[in-house]
Amino acid sequence: MKKILSTVLLAVYTLLGMAAGNKANLECVYRLTYQRDTINHRSVDAMMVLRLGDSQSLFYPQAQFESDSLSQGAESISELQAIKDTIQSRYGRITATYYVLKNFDKNRIDVVDDAVQTYKYTEPMPSFDWKYTEDKKTIGDYECQKATCKFGGRSYEVWFAPEIPISDGPWKFQGLPGLIVEAYDVQHHYEFSFLGMRKCAGEIAVPVEDYVKTTKYDFLKTKQLSIDDPNAFLAGIAATMGIKGNKVPKRLFYKTMELVDSIKK
Repeated sequence: MKKILSTVLLAVYTLLGMAAGNKANLECVYRLTYQRDTINHRSVDAMMVLRLGDSQSLFYPQAQFESDSLSQGAESISELQAIKDTIQSRYGRITATYYVLKNFDKNRIDVVDDAVQTYKYTEPMPSFDWKYTEDKKTIGDYECQKATCKFGGRSYEVWFAPEIPISDGPWKFQGLPGLIVEAYDVQHHYEFSFLGMRKCAGEIAVPVEDYVKTTKYDFLKTKQLSIDDPNAFLAGIAATMGIKGNKVPKRLFYKTMELVDSIKK
């Protein structure tokens, strides 16, 4: 039954592939698991979605997407709090906040993410130097092949399904002859696992309009500082914005998915 459904969805994707504008026609759902404490090996999960269209795709966390979408129409603090409570009751604590918008026609990626404030940076579409292997395994209903690469200071192993003719995948991954259904760095600090596909007629657009433009290097540096020394980071933000606060944030022990040291200024 799953195989039949997948075949139907792929047929729909092919037929609607000429859709105009930034309308989506298919979504792939993943589970992101990442370690927020690499010393004590403590992990958190997030449901992630890859929304696919003709020339664009958007990868996002379901909880954050719903929160941002609903918040756009909020007119008061009480409404915002009600939205926050609804999202938390449905998903628990939000553990991923980033959006990755791939524009294949323009050969670029837009990333929107939070580090207390919301930031946006744009970069050229990454060129992954994929190394194919002979390793194969079945994931769900699909026979998958393994490929490897190095990117952003980490070494990755991914599994792609040649029978799903979508050259895309979770996060910034793309460029293989088939959908990437599983991906992880060799230390297993970040892992993406495929949960399934579904039809979609939504827009491919980031539901966030208020952000600070920055560079990739500056964002990663800011993000890592917010992880390594959140107290000093928030103090700096408070001083810049002219606000006061005495809440001491919890110290976490992990590195951003792309390492700051791997990025050229």
